[in-house]
Amino acid sequence: MRTPFHSAIDRQRAYAGSSSSALRLIVVVFVAMLAATTRADDEQAGRLTAGSLTVDERQRQYLVYVPQQLNEPAPLLLCFHGGGGSPRNMLRLSFNELAAKRGFVVAYPRGVERHWNDGRGAAALAAQQGDVDDVKFVRRLVDALAGELAIDRSRVFATGVSNGGMFCHLLALRASDVVTGVAPVIGGVAEPLADEFRPERPVSALIIQGDADPLVPIDGGPVGSPRRGGRGRVLATTQAVDKYVLRNGIAGEPTTGTIDTDPDDGATTKVTEYPPGPGGFRVTLYVVRGGGHHWPGAPRSTPVWLTGRQTHDFNATQVICDFFAACPSR
Repeated sequence: MRTPFHSAIDRQRAYAGSSSSALRLIVVVFVAMLAATTRADDEQAGRLTAGSLTVDERQRQYLVYVPQQLNEPAPLLLCFHGGGGSPRNMLRLSFNELAAKRGFVVAYPRGVERHWNDGRGAAALAAQQGDVDDVKFVRRLVDALAGELAIDRSRVFATGVSNGGMFCHLLALRASDVVTGVAPVIGGVAEPLADEFRPERPVSALIIQGDADPLVPIDGGPVGSPRRGGRGRVLATTQAVDKYVLRNGIAGEPTTGTIDTDPDDGATTKVTEYPPGPGGFRVTLYVVRGGGHHWPGAPRSTPVWLTGRQTHDFNATQVICDFFAACPSR
């Protein structure tokens, strides 16, 4: 895996090629020392490995990160990539760094043809066209990891972006016996699930959505640009929040506040936090005013004209981990 250090090394090598042999020797020594330090840092942090299992005669892949200092039993965080993405895309969100500090396991599953069957019935996506049972995949994955590691089955959480966020809602509905909390980012509840959306067990939910998202509309409706049909529809974000509030038995009024730590990003964030329901199950909503289709606080990967503004008022990775840490166990 290339890192920013490798780019610096490449530049040093190019320079050394036109300099003296003494300088070449210095660069070689520097590279060796840097490689050894990087390996040592990796070993200190933990290990990232690839795995696979067979579900419905289909080979399913995933990555799993296990920190060196692992709490036992350890919470498990499932991270679902967006449509067209991969587990490697999710690694840049720095969940592993927090896992190394806090001692939890992170799993990064891969969707069929880079998508998840999130309940939209989207004809344009192979995973949905073929009715892939991704919920079964998640159940099997959690069982497999719990068989290998000291996983706390009462503290299994799921987060995801866009299509991966929509799939988190489906997991809350169809696998509330597995996941204790979900944190969908820029991903709504699939409209076909509206009438049945009442998880068997309460599920804590942190929902993060931009109110200027051009691909997943905060007020509900068709997903994606008008030119790319067949991608299904989602409920309004307020409807999704109401469903979690009702299911979790929350009766009190929420508190609200505004975050604007980066006044230059063209966005502010309204935070609505509901009081815990019976058993401590929680619901919190972050609405990025002026925010587009992005993971808040992450490096920008798409142009503004395509996916809208990105906020750095908060770091979604940190907020999600803090939220899950405060969630009750089963």
